[in-house]
Amino acid sequence: AGPLAGVVVNEILSHGNPAQKDTVELHNPGAATVDIGGWYLSNSSGDYEKFQIPGGTSIPAGGYLVFDEDDFNPTPGTPGPDDFDLDGAREADVWLMKTGPGGKLSHFADHAEIGAAAMGESWGRWPNGSGEFHPMISTTLDKAQPEEGLNSGPRVGPVIISEVHYHPTAGKSLGLPAAGKSLGLRVESLEQEEKEATI
Repeated sequence: AGPLAGVVVNEILSHGNPAQKDTVELHNPGAATVDIGGWYLSNSSGDYEKFQIPGGTSIPAGGYLVFDEDDFNPTPGTPGPDDFDLDGAREADVWLMKTGPGGKLSHFADHAEIGAAAMGESWGRWPNGSGEFHPMISTTLDKAQPEEGLNSGPRVGPVIISEVHYHPTAGKSLGLPAAGKSLGLRVESLEQEEKEATI
């Protein structure tokens, strides 16, 4: 889905620690300001019209805008029919819906789908504003200073596949193993490397 309207869902915190709130960052990677007043954020394809972004809201060219549970789930103990949170322990969806004349839905502006998240770890697009979603090195979700929203980059590890070894028959090019042959994988722990580097 999307982005069809020049604005993307750029970073999501769906599994915050007790001091954090579920948070969604929007980013306008374009060269012109985009008015998103009246658009909707939702966590469900069964109901796209959950949190309506207040009229007069816009995102400048290259800018960011952050919404959190104070906006889309202000009374979590007694949620209203359109209030929502994000289920970071499993997976989370965020839909950004554009509206047209009369406030009716007109486009899927963007749809972000992320996997289960570690507590306190956000998922964001990398490259920033255009790539796929990955767990981020650190969160960059500052509601008071949304201009600081450039994503920090994808977290790598603590375990990575650093080498794939397959020994083909002499004279044949590297490819998938033949029937009955195995593909060897070498897995390294970044945490172990860091520990050894500090000894």
